[in-house]
Amino acid sequence: HWEATGLAHSTHQELNGKITHAESSVITNDHATHTAGTMIGTGLDPQARGIASGATIISRKSDSDEAEIADFAAGGGILTNHSYRTGNTNNTTSVFGVYTDNVREWDEIMYNAPFLTMCKSAGNERNDVPAINGGDNGYDIINTVSGCKNLITVGAVNKISAYTGPQSVVVSTFGNWGPTDDWRIKPDFTAAGVDLYSSTYLS
Repeated sequence: HWEATGLAHSTHQELNGKITHAESSVITNDHATHTAGTMIGTGLDPQARGIASGATIISRKSDSDEAEIADFAAGGGILTNHSYRTGNTNNTTSVFGVYTDNVREWDEIMYNAPFLTMCKSAGNERNDVPAINGGDNGYDIINTVSGCKNLITVGAVNKISAYTGPQSVVVSTFGNWGPTDDWRIKPDFTAAGVDLYSSTYLS
């Protein structure tokens, strides 16, 4: 579990005994704790139960993510999560959806580790982008590594109370859309990502 701004809070009641800090940073972060809870929250509060409530995670900062991911895979690791922006486009339209050298580097990590599945957030900038990327009607705003060929890019939709068909799925106002510049569909999957109840650093 890599995060850009800190580690998951390891003594939270929903995460206690389930988080291994893989580096000496003492910085714990609300976003890292929230995404960790969404994944593995024990469910002491039933509403906070994570998708894989019996699992454990290794928590890292993303500063050296590429080398660490490769080492993790070489050691037998098979699943990673990256809910952060990789590579700052500075909202430069010409960079959205482009298969850059950095994107290729991540794809090569996965190509060389065929049993590794990596999950990456699609990004949350769509509210910020239309004025910049209005020519594409708000499409084509996948940032850098989220456009990899070999990883699973996950977008955010509103929670669904009762599914009655495709019309029940409403995309969040902030989640980024593809396609990539070589016309691949991104994100690959969407999941509830609005007003999620999960663990935080403060509780």
